[in-house]
Amino acid sequence: MGLVYHRHLNSALRVAEANEFYHKWRLGAIIMKGGSMRSVGMSKLHTPARIASIEHLKDISTHAEIDALSRCGSPKGSTVFVARVGRNGKAAMAKPCDDCTEALREHGVKRVVYTVNPTAFDTLRLGVTRGTSYCNSFRYSICS
Repeated sequence: MGLVYHRHLNSALRVAEANEFYHKWRLGAIIMKGGSMRSVGMSKLHTPARIASIEHLKDISTHAEIDALSRCGSPKGSTVFVARVGRNGKAAMAKPCDDCTEALREHGVKRVVYTVNPTAFDTLRLGVTRGTSYCNSFRYSICS
């Protein structure tokens, strides 16, 4: 699994590097299911944050995970790979926020794999058991 994860995270990193919509937070997300890419998304800024009012802060941007979900037909049972390119041009922490994690869970995504730093990634296993949501996290090293 590590090699497959590494390959898909590299693809998500390429999406993040190509992100021209929001240079401060360059994130890319890829939805994979059954060995094929189902969707690609990236973080986007719709309104400069300095001119948005407090009550509209959530409306000024789209997170990469939500952008990918909006383009995916049926993400149920899929794995989402999320990568962030930091200001130094290297992989950085891309753990989905609570709202994105909940949206992914509600759409039936089973796992999220995200960059932690240039040499490590982490996974969140999403699911529901007996009416209770759960989220387990595991950290791995990226082997080149």
